[in-house]
Amino acid sequence: MADSIKKIGDLIVKYLGNDQGLDEDEQNELLDWMNQSEENRKAFEELTDPVQIRDELRKLEALKRASWTKIKAAMDAYNVEHIPIRVKTKTKPLVWSRLAIAATALLILTGVLYFMLRDKQAFPSQQATTEPGIVTPGQYRAILTLADHSTITLDASRSGHIARQGPVEIFKEGDTAINYRQSTNEKPDTTKKSWNTLTTPRGGHYMLTLPDGSKVWLNADASITYPVSFTGPVRKVTLRGEAYFEVTDQEGPNGSPAPFLVETNGTLVEVLGTRFNIMAYDDEPVIRTTLLEGSVKVSPEAELPERRDKPQPSFILKPGQQAQFYLSQSNGPTGSRFRQVLVQTVDPTEVIAWKNGSFHFVNAEMAPIMRQIARWYDVQIEYRNDIPQGKFTVLATRDNNLPLLLESLKKTSRNTIDYTIEGRKITIINLEK
Repeated sequence: MADSIKKIGDLIVKYLGNDQGLDEDEQNELLDWMNQSEENRKAFEELTDPVQIRDELRKLEALKRASWTKIKAAMDAYNVEHIPIRVKTKTKPLVWSRLAIAATALLILTGVLYFMLRDKQAFPSQQATTEPGIVTPGQYRAILTLADHSTITLDASRSGHIARQGPVEIFKEGDTAINYRQSTNEKPDTTKKSWNTLTTPRGGHYMLTLPDGSKVWLNADASITYPVSFTGPVRKVTLRGEAYFEVTDQEGPNGSPAPFLVETNGTLVEVLGTRFNIMAYDDEPVIRTTLLEGSVKVSPEAELPERRDKPQPSFILKPGQQAQFYLSQSNGPTGSRFRQVLVQTVDPTEVIAWKNGSFHFVNAEMAPIMRQIARWYDVQIEYRNDIPQGKFTVLATRDNNLPLLLESLKKTSRNTIDYTIEGRKITIINLEK
């Protein structure tokens, strides 16, 4: 028990006091601990609250002065010889270094967890309630559209074999995924292609294993269109929204590697075997492709006739890099859909937090935070007194009910925002106006 307390304390100390922060394994360990119970999440928020930490430091400073006064009085009472020590009665304004904050956080955390664990309280998983009026988080929900345009509502269908597309069988695995399997007795028809589309609604997500064994995690309000079998020299899919990919290697008909292409909202991502994330929602001003492993080439797609004969810039990403395509309000005289393209180093853990069941916003603006929340909880967002400015940090699980998440956001804003919930309409109130 003491070891587990110390381990979590060490992680929070490093989170607060180390400029390099936590590595990926440590972040996952801390998030796992937070996700185990509502008590853990609240403890983390309190222990990292600068206002509370400042108050605790002041209490420690006062306790230190009071303790020394008592010790000195006792020594005088017993005529104990001692070397005079100057006790400052006036202190300089306290400057809270990150190291001091971290040390205090560890002390507070040890006390909090001691009493939690002393009573042998279990760390139950946070479960969303379904009380009337409570906006609950997204679930595994999706619709599969087959080649003949018929549809299967996956969250309402049984597990096991659900459809056949030529020589390819489609299986539903539990409530979370579908899997395409090539029949060993039949060969795919290379003269024609059949396409399927997997679509998640707002408030839904799902997982897909493509015919080549590549895996796709589809976020809320997204869709992916793909052939039921990959038979040509390239493998191409079309994405709308956000998805995380783990692409396998596959040989083409001539024995050379078959590139995997993702077309989305005017950009083209070309890979062989790799792990990456693409966010390309219609309501987002930036298309973001983030590489976690391997190598990808990202370029604008020459979809306009007047641009097909013009060279298109491309960018080779390294792990940890993100290509950001900033959309123009309207196509310019050259037909360009993008006003700016940047390649930046990012924290991949933050980018794919959604895939791992978490919200992970660090120094993020309010508008993109609320767009993600709107898609996951299937709610409408409105602002009163303009969109709040500044940066916000929120670490929370995606299985929290919405009020819990909004309370966390409100707290990290230092009460510069408030909110109201009316049905599925959320109003964010800017208190600084």
